[in-house]
Amino acid sequence: MPFVFLGNNVPIQGQILMQIFVLATLVYMLCKHYKDVLSVFLILLCFPRVFIFFGKGVEDTYKIAMLLLCLYVAYRYKVWKVYVPRERWIVLAFVLFTAQFVLSAVYFSPVATNITTLLSQYARYIEAFLLYFIVKEAVYRRGRKEQLLRLFYEIGLLQIVISVFKFAVFRTQIEGLVGSFSIAGGEMGTTIPILWFIILWLYRKGQFSKWDWLYLLGLLFLGFTTGKRAVMFILPVVVFIFFVYVQGVRVKRSWIAILAFVPLLFYLGVRLTPTLNPEHQVWGSFDWDYAIGYAEEYQFGQKGIEGQVEEYQEEKHNIQYTGGQFSSISSSQQVAEGRGGATIALFKLLVGIYPSINQDWWGIGFNSMYSTDYAEFDELPLTIRLNHKGSATGFFQSYVTTGLLGALCTIFFCFVFWFYCRNHRLRLVIIGICAWEYFMYTGILFRTPVFMALLFLVVHYTNAEIIHRRQPFNRIAR
Repeated sequence: MPFVFLGNNVPIQGQILMQIFVLATLVYMLCKHYKDVLSVFLILLCFPRVFIFFGKGVEDTYKIAMLLLCLYVAYRYKVWKVYVPRERWIVLAFVLFTAQFVLSAVYFSPVATNITTLLSQYARYIEAFLLYFIVKEAVYRRGRKEQLLRLFYEIGLLQIVISVFKFAVFRTQIEGLVGSFSIAGGEMGTTIPILWFIILWLYRKGQFSKWDWLYLLGLLFLGFTTGKRAVMFILPVVVFIFFVYVQGVRVKRSWIAILAFVPLLFYLGVRLTPTLNPEHQVWGSFDWDYAIGYAEEYQFGQKGIEGQVEEYQEEKHNIQYTGGQFSSISSSQQVAEGRGGATIALFKLLVGIYPSINQDWWGIGFNSMYSTDYAEFDELPLTIRLNHKGSATGFFQSYVTTGLLGALCTIFFCFVFWFYCRNHRLRLVIIGICAWEYFMYTGILFRTPVFMALLFLVVHYTNAEIIHRRQPFNRIAR
């Protein structure tokens, strides 16, 4: 059986030990919640690493099983009963996304897409669509909102425990092996702490005890063990926004503590992250200019954000408008540096600053993005190229696979859910987090159904609380 191991001199014995430990936590959670099919489904969605370890065949079987289980839960919960007419925009967005997805993958993609890859990519969006109504049914009609919150809280606690065990085994940062979710990729090391903080905030109703702050530090530690830089700076900002903006500004001593905590985390984040200090080691020196310069170059290339803006203004002035059509004097192929640079370049392509061709709008297939290594990715015939594959944001991945039209349909489908959140401050914050993750990071949030389910729970829980205060006997959101 072809096991999946990390290279880069990561001890095989340690990886096997980690796999056994993660498997043990999965068995523990299943034994604890085996009587409830929805809990079992959500737990299995949070433990893909157990199945990825055993090779592609087992991983594909796992994905198929998760889709079938999702369909079964949707049928058992009779989710069509909680649909209301005002949610027609969600259905419309899913239909448009599906139509564009099929057309791009089957008819317009110049690169033949493996059927397994195609189905595995589409299945996650089916699951996300169904999970919106499954969670809504569980919250409104079955009164299980507190139980689901507790379940996600426990899963988050296990991610921290697994990360502590991982650090005890390897005694160093390893980008892969992110909790129970990932083996090869480390991007979830940034997304998981942010999402599980939101669960913690909702679970505690915004009132943290000292143990909750320890839980939060554990989430930061998860990011640290994967060598993630962004989480050290983004999570404190998200925490501050939730406590001050979402809950409303109230002068308390706790705010002073939070304000003092943010620069301390920034200081520790720089010193503990090798790439952010001149010595390139854990506990290196604190150099503000070096850290900020590295972060800006990482996101926007050597030109930085100011250089990107200046270039945009210059190219905008060079655009010639003739006969109702935009034409650009730019070259036929553009190289974008950094994740922020990739998004800016795609925006230029979208508005006509860069000349586009047919494949820019329909994509070149999923194999081009998800079945290529770094060298193969560099050879793809893209109008917008990256300095390397690691700079591909969620937006850019949509552009490669299903084109600009696919990206627009993805944006419509994946963002429309949050407009049904009745708490307008929470709605804006969730949209902001999702926008950052899709346009400036990897887009893993939208491609991971259980992450979407977590945010659906936040939305439905908040809506149920608002409806209960206004209409105590109305149980279904209208």
